[in-house]
Amino acid sequence: MNNLGFIGYETKETHNSIVFLVRLPRILLAVLIGGGLACSGAAFQTIFRNPLVSPDILGVSAGAGFGAALAMLYRFPQWLVQLSALSFGLLAVALTLIVAKATKRTEITVTLLGGIVVTALFGALVGVVKILADPWNTLPSIVFWLLGSLGRAAPRDLLTVLPATALGLGLLFLYRYRIDALAAGDDEAKTMGVEPQRVRLAVVGAATLVTAVGVSVCGMVGWIGLVVPHLARIWGGPAFRSLLIRSFALGAILTLAIDDLIRSIEAAELPLGVMTALLGTPIFLILLLRSGRIWR
Repeated sequence: MNNLGFIGYETKETHNSIVFLVRLPRILLAVLIGGGLACSGAAFQTIFRNPLVSPDILGVSAGAGFGAALAMLYRFPQWLVQLSALSFGLLAVALTLIVAKATKRTEITVTLLGGIVVTALFGALVGVVKILADPWNTLPSIVFWLLGSLGRAAPRDLLTVLPATALGLGLLFLYRYRIDALAAGDDEAKTMGVEPQRVRLAVVGAATLVTAVGVSVCGMVGWIGLVVPHLARIWGGPAFRSLLIRSFALGAILTLAIDDLIRSIEAAELPLGVMTALLGTPIFLILLLRSGRIWR
């Protein structure tokens, strides 16, 4: 009886460890990262008045990818890889804004073009790191991280993602009415007492923080921030004050569902970024064909 009791206790401890140290952090991270990326995409699309804008348009994902790859090249510990990814992601967006300001032009298109340039730069730097990496040990880790995955989710990651996501989304919620004003155009926003440049900078900072912290933990996950805001608009309209909530809910549900699908595949666990692209592409194509009804 004592042996059976010990075995039962050991089984219960193992079960609790799996649930609370492995499964639960992965579920919570999927909810926070998916919801955060969707909200960031909704914010960027609204303030830039462009339905093709995604959270990585200003170079945050490319910068974070380079930061993580560089840290892996020198075999830094996991927490330093995440810190490097977060730092370079924020640096990339800062460079984009500096480039846009250096042109002395205020058009939104200039900022977006600056993001494209910075993304290309950090993409090239990632290629250099891949060439320098050990092809047997380091390179596979870099490639797997760049494809995005929640397979390494740990409780300590929540200590990074939760406060940063809460801060960023909290700022977006506080600016919800000003963001709606920006959606009508800069001139209209000024008549409502809104300073477009100041509000746009604050929104970009908040959305970038949410995106950067998510990418630093799970790698590059695309399409969530591009597709989900459009689905949220179909659900309840373009008003940002409610769009933010719907985007978070849909982004969290979709990311969690995709991650569950990944774990249910027995042969191999596909990277999260690959699955979001495989599922997001046809959804976006359908939205594109119905664009006249969605993007007005």
